[in-house]
Amino acid sequence: MSANCFVLCVADFEEPQSSSVMDWSACAVCQKKTSEPLRCPLNAHGADKSAPAVYGSFLEKVTQFRELNALPVPLAFGAATDVDELIRNHAQWHKSCHDQFNRQKLARAKKRGRDSTPAPEDRCRRPRKCFDKTSCIFCTKEDGLLHEFKTLGADDNVRSMARDLLDSDLLTRIGGVGDLIALEAKYHLACLVGLRNRHRSLIRNRENLQDASKPDKKARARAFAELVTYIENEVEEGTLLFKFASLRHLYESRLADFGIRSEVNKVRFKEQILKHFPYSQEQSDGKNVLLVFEKGMQQMLKQAMDTDYEGDALILAKAARIVREDIFRSCGFNFSGSFPPDCQKNSVPANLKSMVTMLMKGADLKDQDCTDSQACLTASQIILFNCKKRARRDKQIPSTAGLSKQLRGRKVDISEPPPAVQRQASRRPATRSATETFLIGYPSSSISGSQLPTNRQAFQYFLHLQSLPENTGNPKHQDLANETVEAIIPFWQMARIKTMTKYNAAQHFMTLHKKHRDLARNKCRTGDPGGKRSALVLELDSLFDIGASDAIQEIERNRLLSREKDKDIRFYQDQKTERKAHMSGHDKIFESLSQQQAERAAPPVF
Repeated sequence: MSANCFVLCVADFEEPQSSSVMDWSACAVCQKKTSEPLRCPLNAHGADKSAPAVYGSFLEKVTQFRELNALPVPLAFGAATDVDELIRNHAQWHKSCHDQFNRQKLARAKKRGRDSTPAPEDRCRRPRKCFDKTSCIFCTKEDGLLHEFKTLGADDNVRSMARDLLDSDLLTRIGGVGDLIALEAKYHLACLVGLRNRHRSLIRNRENLQDASKPDKKARARAFAELVTYIENEVEEGTLLFKFASLRHLYESRLADFGIRSEVNKVRFKEQILKHFPYSQEQSDGKNVLLVFEKGMQQMLKQAMDTDYEGDALILAKAARIVREDIFRSCGFNFSGSFPPDCQKNSVPANLKSMVTMLMKGADLKDQDCTDSQACLTASQIILFNCKKRARRDKQIPSTAGLSKQLRGRKVDISEPPPAVQRQASRRPATRSATETFLIGYPSSSISGSQLPTNRQAFQYFLHLQSLPENTGNPKHQDLANETVEAIIPFWQMARIKTMTKYNAAQHFMTLHKKHRDLARNKCRTGDPGGKRSALVLELDSLFDIGASDAIQEIERNRLLSREKDKDIRFYQDQKTERKAHMSGHDKIFESLSQQQAERAAPPVF
């Protein structure tokens, strides 16, 4: 019987020494002087100098440890030492030594004592295997650094994860052997982390297998969209600082309006907000975690919200497609002789109600009601009734199949599948989010305006040249930079400002391109270390300066600009700073004078 039972024993300590050899100037527990400061209960603020309760509590726990024969460390004083002797000698100890005799460790020692008591012979129905304390319970290996279980809930957590994962090997090793903490079970940290990761993946897969169209997910998406709109409106009005706790409270309150009462994870909520606003930062004052927008964020949001008709049309088309898919996927309402109380609400898809509510009351979270209004439900039912789905007609094969046609100088048989280039061109065009470039925006096929172009306009035109079909073979960036400079130089000529050579201007653009490429490698990073990202944003909105080093001197030397010199110089300086001035167009008088001057300077023709 004894060979099949697992018994824990505590190492026997030597008999305590007499208190006569105690060094009361050192730690009363370990009798050592280390760098850790010594603490005396008599020196504590407000302590009872005559009979402090700390000494009595300490001796009581020591007595219980001695009765269990489970002293954490050998003590130099004997069992006859009382509180008066500790007071008389001003006993002191290290905090780490005193913590070894706390209530938690005493409770564990009592539990180990109960578990080590062998069970009666008539209750042992089957022999139990001997537990190996020198190997990892997960991989059964003895190499590497082994850790002990010290958290009270560790045993239940490990067993629960093993049951969920159906890990029969682990369940066999830990099944029926008692508590892992009392058994002093060992584990590798990497093995425990691997078990937790596998269990977390299992839970995530179970959640993903659930129906993606259930109402609570749509309600969460709607509440988050309303919260984002609220933040954007506040930023536009000048508020550039928010508390994450306040935002999370607003989000939870809106979810409660939809009937979802669950606590929102703080870390995931914060990461979701920071991911949506890449130009914001997370700051902490030691008490509150704040969402802070960088300087100039208000102006950037206003520029991003400027009217973009093509972008608005694409957004409306995408929203209409989402709502129509939800409408045709819903089962609607089947009349069964009576109308239930919520029949009107349940007969309308959730996405359609969200769209109508945002149209009627806006998307700001603070402007919403707890329930959908009657006007929203009525309008949604009218839209639902008038929605129609038309079947797509198959294209008929033309009667000229098998013939050949001439396509840009080369012969192509239209009865064969199109080549790879044509197949790519026939696909659906990329969305705006796919063509957006980090910190720059979308490509632009032209450079327009009544001001000298900025660095952002130059980059957008460069991206347009890069996306052209004839440039898909990865041409040299230097060639595209030259074309970009050629498109910008006419603006400088219209402003009558001398420019640097085309080669130097292209090199100036390539320097900016390299700086943007280096920052784009870390575009997924939420923070802005060193402020490099915000500095590049300000530089992109500044002048693409390709003016010559002697541009101002050249304006002053030009005899044709006797009356316009000061205006041209002020315009050039304004474009470098505030950019408030605009050009009015070509100066026909100046062009006529320049042409006459060029004709006079030309050599005579005989």
